Amino acid sequence: MNELKECASMFADGDYSALSVKDGEMINVCGIISEKKEKITKSGQMMAFLNIEDMTGALRVVLFPKTLKECEDYTSEDTVVMIRGRINYRDDGTGEMMAESLSPVKEISSEPMILEIDDAAVLDKINPYVRKSKGDVPLFIEFGGKTIQSVYLVNRSDELVKALDSAGCKVK
Repeated sequence: MNELKECASMFADGDYSALSVKDGEMINVCGIISEKKEKITKSGQMMAFLNIEDMTGALRVVLFPKTLKECEDYTSEDTVVMIRGRINYRDDGTGEMMAESLSPVKEISSEPMILEIDDAAVLDKINPYVRKSKGDVPLFIEFGGKTIQSVYLVNRSDELVKALDSAGCKVK
């Protein structure tokens, strides 16, 4: 449970019961996977539905095939995860999250790399460096007063920091 509290305090936008978000809004949540159901789509690809819980409630999370493929190793029951996705309200008023990324807390608990940028065009410049630098450090982008988690986990090396700096990022 300490992992969950730490994750929630560092990365989540609040607990499920206290979140008041608009339909389609992007949020971060932390929780324990309490249930996983897999389904094969009409196109023959695997997708999953997760129930995640924090200390205050539960949330249904949908992992479409592309996202599931990227994070499948971390979707077993009883895994503490951080999920970034969009909230979608169903006709009955219940919300569910359409996940865009999912990371296990053990990877998140390392000190994240935060990039501060002033111009969105910098993202195109840094993309090749970030894609090549695969590791276990979560990458966050600060832009326009918001902090957004990247889908990439990087290797925080001097080489990467220099490349990002030369591309116009301030590395925190």
